Amino acid sequence: MVFQPDWQRELSRRWVTLQHRRALARDRAGPRRSALVMLAAAGLLALSAVYLARTLNAPGKARGAVPTVSVVVAASEIGFGQPLTPDRLKLADWPASALPAGSFAS
Repeated sequence: MVFQPDWQRELSRRWVTLQHRRALARDRAGPRRSALVMLAAAGLLALSAVYLARTLNAPGKARGAVPTVSVVVAASEIGFGQPLTPDRLKLADWPASALPAGSFAS
């Protein structure tokens, strides 16, 4: 057995106690820290999802928009033989490649 003076034994005991306390503090902080990291990651993913949804579905940027022309259509039901008056007609946008036969724009 190795003889150690009292001050060395006390210093060794305090060092071991300090290391033990540090290990306990790390163990307690681990789950809390990982929960905060996961919460931050979830927040970043949510913000990126909102950003992508807003930029990809922007109403001003219609990708592959079909060219349209204005055509005259019935605004309400028109019976056979009834006169065509301005209140029964309206203009509507129609795809230029699918214009009905006999359609007119004014």
